[in-house]
Amino acid sequence: MNQRPLHLVIKQEAMTSAYRLYNLGLFNTVSTKGHSSILQILHKVVPLSLAPSDLFIKTTSILKSFKISLLLRHEWDGVWPFTRPPDCITFYLNHIKSDQFVGVGICCDDLNLENSISLGYLATEFQAVIFGIMSCLSICLEQNFENRTVYICTANKAVLQTLKNFVVKTRLVHDCLCLLNLLGQTNTVQLFWTPAHCGIHEFDHANVLAKLASLQAPIGAEPLLPLSGQIIKDEIYDFILKQHCDYWNSQTSCTNSRLLIKKPLTEDHNWIVNLSRLQQRKLLGAITGHCTLKDHLFNIGLSSDRLCRFCLNDVESTYHIICLCSHFEGHRRHIFRKDYINIDEYAELKVKDIKDFFNACKLDI
Repeated sequence: MNQRPLHLVIKQEAMTSAYRLYNLGLFNTVSTKGHSSILQILHKVVPLSLAPSDLFIKTTSILKSFKISLLLRHEWDGVWPFTRPPDCITFYLNHIKSDQFVGVGICCDDLNLENSISLGYLATEFQAVIFGIMSCLSICLEQNFENRTVYICTANKAVLQTLKNFVVKTRLVHDCLCLLNLLGQTNTVQLFWTPAHCGIHEFDHANVLAKLASLQAPIGAEPLLPLSGQIIKDEIYDFILKQHCDYWNSQTSCTNSRLLIKKPLTEDHNWIVNLSRLQQRKLLGAITGHCTLKDHLFNIGLSSDRLCRFCLNDVESTYHIICLCSHFEGHRRHIFRKDYINIDEYAELKVKDIKDFFNACKLDI
């Protein structure tokens, strides 16, 4: 269904582990033979794995010279929940991921600042927010602020929770914490979670700037930021999935299954797993043909013939029952909206519809 052969599972885990160890400086690159050759294979099939990585040896960050406030949504009602200090500098940060690029928008009326930054298509939304915070901090450090109050507002609560933790796992988070602590030594720095569309004009304007950035190509070669480990994991997954498809289509056995399933059922996997064991058994029996239909019973010596007991016209197989048998024409028309189904259309049927068809037919398979 979506269960990879053991050799492909091992290969995927080996490539993922090799990438992680290599970027943490823990991989033996002297030897390129034996198990160490997996790194060369990875670089060949996933060229992005050669780009700088965001992976970082896990460390702890105890010092926090800044504060993080996660106010409740109802506390933001178009205005600030409290009165800001007169010397306060407030940055509003937003991000958007479009079909093309990831964009970051920064608005600060106190500095008369509007920034619209495109980070390309390889950056994640999490990285975009971290980069936006680092940009705000860099502006303050460049202007040598001292004894000032700096507020940075973002709608991404996951980033704030990560910065609040003491364990650091990525390079960008580590660099962001260093800047926060550096600025916090001489200033009061506070990060706020601000809900989207809360009615604050500057925050809405930052959203417009982020949207503009997400529609523009970045300046410079990609990736602009260290690559997230998840990007490489997804690339490895796609490579293994292609190999899985090739392996499945090269098989000469599993005739009934290969008629219906042309590639791994990645989209239906979770749905199938959540079925009861009885429903799973019936569904897998319908797909593989290993069920109580006479075609399979004849193969294992439990039936004297293969002839369909319902129409007496053809072999009683899964394909015949679903696509051709006249006895179930009404159920076929109700579920699949067709009187008969040809061999090409059979491969396009949805697994859920097949389950519903056999349930409607009340066949105990």
